[in-house]
Amino acid sequence: MKRIISSVLAVLMLLGSNFIPFSAGADNTLDYPELVITEIGVDQYGDAANAKNTNTKYSGPNASRDPYEFIEICNNSDKKVNIYDYMLAYQGTGSDDADFFESSVQEYTPFHPGKDWADAPYGAIAKYWTGSVPMPENPAYEAGEIAPGEVFVVWMFNEVSNSLNCTFEQFRNFWSVDQSVKVFILDADGADAEMNFSLKNSKTGTYAVMVQSERFPKRRSSDKAYYPESDNKHHNYFKKTYEELPEIVNWAVVDYKTEPLKSFSESNGGEMSQTNFTVSYLPETTNSKEGNGYRTTSFASGKRSHLSKISLYAEATVGKLDAEQTAAFAKTVTGTVRGVKSHEIYTDPENNDTKPDLLITRISPDQYASASGNKNPEYTGSRSGNDPFEFIEVYNNSGKEINIYDYMVGYQGANAAAVSTYFERLVQEYTAIFPGDDWIDAPWGQYDSYWTDRTMPVNPGYEEGVLKAGEICLLWFYNFDSHANHARIDEFRSFWKVPENAKVFLVDADSNLDKNFNIKNSATGTYVIMKPSSRYPQRRSNDETLDTENAKRFWSLDLTYADMPEVVSWAVVDFGCYEPLYSFSGNNSNSSFSTNYTLLYAPGDPAKPEFVNGFKTTSFVSPKRCHFSSVTKTYAESSVGVLNEAQKAAIGIK
Repeated sequence: MKRIISSVLAVLMLLGSNFIPFSAGADNTLDYPELVITEIGVDQYGDAANAKNTNTKYSGPNASRDPYEFIEICNNSDKKVNIYDYMLAYQGTGSDDADFFESSVQEYTPFHPGKDWADAPYGAIAKYWTGSVPMPENPAYEAGEIAPGEVFVVWMFNEVSNSLNCTFEQFRNFWSVDQSVKVFILDADGADAEMNFSLKNSKTGTYAVMVQSERFPKRRSSDKAYYPESDNKHHNYFKKTYEELPEIVNWAVVDYKTEPLKSFSESNGGEMSQTNFTVSYLPETTNSKEGNGYRTTSFASGKRSHLSKISLYAEATVGKLDAEQTAAFAKTVTGTVRGVKSHEIYTDPENNDTKPDLLITRISPDQYASASGNKNPEYTGSRSGNDPFEFIEVYNNSGKEINIYDYMVGYQGANAAAVSTYFERLVQEYTAIFPGDDWIDAPWGQYDSYWTDRTMPVNPGYEEGVLKAGEICLLWFYNFDSHANHARIDEFRSFWKVPENAKVFLVDADSNLDKNFNIKNSATGTYVIMKPSSRYPQRRSNDETLDTENAKRFWSLDLTYADMPEVVSWAVVDFGCYEPLYSFSGNNSNSSFSTNYTLLYAPGDPAKPEFVNGFKTTSFVSPKRCHFSSVTKTYAESSVGVLNEAQKAAIGIK
């Protein structure tokens, strides 16, 4: 057997390969990672005379731009891994900055399948793709599986790639990437979403393969100015090098300030605007010498890829290892795999227009601090008219256990006059429900001004998100007023006299970030319980101004909420047009700000499709629609977390 392996290895070393041959006696004396960066392409030149350049836009004034940047990665483990369980990170400081170099993550971007790879608002990228060329899509999640020893390529799809309408075929052509080699897109368009990064062709760029964690969540902040090294104050990690950070799988440095890249760059015009080249890397081995372009205290780490050579365009072997790499990787195989799967992997839901899993049974759009149950010492005086305790009550109607974290909450602000365009047809904004402190849909630092000497509340863990059949939970819409009052979960429970058996979950409703919404106490608000889908992904765009109704790729104007599979159930609060809420609002200064009241909802009777309950709509008869039934006009009438007899009868509880 050893002779056979040796013979195969010798052939592969001569020919190059996109797979590593493994031997049972691999040298694992160093701690090697499962994914290793093996080649980086940071510069291209779109010479029109190059037969491999098949993109007609990549010439003339565009010839010096870089649409085909890439990072080549090898599966150095003896197990299958899935690239979508990992992320790529960037740090821009040089080796002369001991505080940040190889110890800080400046930006990072997750891998995502299908259309969801685009880490920018759909509208921002759509401006590039108005012609006949469709925007490329990543392979499906299942196709992200990488075999032991397999080499694949990450195309850093930047603003230039978008503007030149680049395709997979053109990328493969330009770099002569064989069809057997998998290519994945990572959003590197830093022009349309500031959190993304492209590859640098001057100074220093460090690139790392990562796994997600609490301090580096795959679902990053929605704020486009978020940087983990400055905004992630809750998880300061600067004293640790990449060698010590468990989230860092592997990293490689491209440093033009030290040799050999310094001389290479200088001999090619500084930024090499008319040069096509790649930089290859080797894993650390017991035979490695100090050098490879830079010195660092973590040089000996097995997690670090080391510069081995610079290849000009004709010499580049994109998608397969060269002979030296093949020999080196045969000695570094690991059995460790750290990819972290998230709850974002889902199949598009089927429409359930017979018995919705979750029903909205109560909504609180207003509070006033004079209530006897108010134990929040800051909810007084000028703040007494604020609304820190808004909520939506939800009932598990499925007949089985379900997890609230597998759902989301959506909003639409149009009234019934827009029934043919927006009302009960489009989700304007939506917010996912997440466990722990990841419920916050903003950068960590965004809310620090409120919580300098306090502990911000957190959600229960994912396992505690389970609702039993017939169980009620409260979604507390934690808005600006909640932060300003430093509201706690025990204060929320006390204010509304929530029974112990009713769980409370936090939803980020601070509308100071445009993507979030709170509950309206005037005009019209429609609130939707949703399931994630490819059209409404749980991980939304990072741009804070994204409205899904402006995401033209996913317009659903032809569908009512009754027809949309993502919509589980919905309820309308209409103060502006119809009775009885119109009069109720008018009798309470049009905003009812000094009243503690709640609105009760229950399923309608499909056999009696009367146009009542405050509004008319074509989708009135849908079982997914929760119908306004009554107002508990005073605080004393509230029975939050408990269904009344009329609701029980409508739901069918005996």
